[in-house]
Amino acid sequence: MDGEKRVLAKQSCSPESSDKRSGDEVDWVRDLPESLLFHVLLNLRTKDVVKSSVLSSNWRNLWRYVPGLQLDCRDFKELNALVSFIDSFLSFNHESSLKKFKLRLSCYLDGDDEEADNAHMDRWINAIVKRNVQYLDLMWDAVEIPPILYKCESLVSLKLCSVVLPNLEFVSLPLVKVMVLQWVMFANDLALEKLISGCLVLESLTLCKNPMDNVKVLRVSSQSLLSFKPSTITAPVTMINQRIFRNMLSRLVYP
Repeated sequence: MDGEKRVLAKQSCSPESSDKRSGDEVDWVRDLPESLLFHVLLNLRTKDVVKSSVLSSNWRNLWRYVPGLQLDCRDFKELNALVSFIDSFLSFNHESSLKKFKLRLSCYLDGDDEEADNAHMDRWINAIVKRNVQYLDLMWDAVEIPPILYKCESLVSLKLCSVVLPNLEFVSLPLVKVMVLQWVMFANDLALEKLISGCLVLESLTLCKNPMDNVKVLRVSSQSLLSFKPSTITAPVTMINQRIFRNMLSRLVYP
């Protein structure tokens, strides 16, 4: 009896047995319903989603249909390849909705050509707004956000880091509930106030002020705000609407 157990244990640890388990795991992933599969892939970095294409010949172009993009410039050896990749992804299946767009850039794409980088930003923001993006998470040093973003009716979550916010003539973000602004360069005091007041259902605001911007007084005006997390703020903060301010006192979080 003990001999049979040893044989079974040996078989379970054999390379053939390990290969079989790996094959079963791959088959299990392949058998996932398409909606669940896309949900899983949506929460992975695009780099890893592309790697998954080797699991099956049917998945070779699957990454193109995932309704989200998560990229870091460090994933690419050449920045031109990054630009081409994003352009290709956004132009493919361009009539479908895009749920998530996350991009991390810590350098200029075209050397010191600020205008060229702003052109890339304009092109990509226009594309994702047309595709009804819901979650935007963008870090890009000193690049200006185009006005079309501030009229995006599908956006639910907006996270911006190190970008430039110009003078805003009109803001209408009717679905934005979460906003995170880190080291954003505001053109003036009014730019931030307009941005926040244009989010009619905003519930959570996290703000890490850039000491190099032109904002002297931060005016936070919102009828719906439940959580305000200021961080490293040196400018005075003015809360508009005393009733909301009193209701928020217990929810304010300071570093």
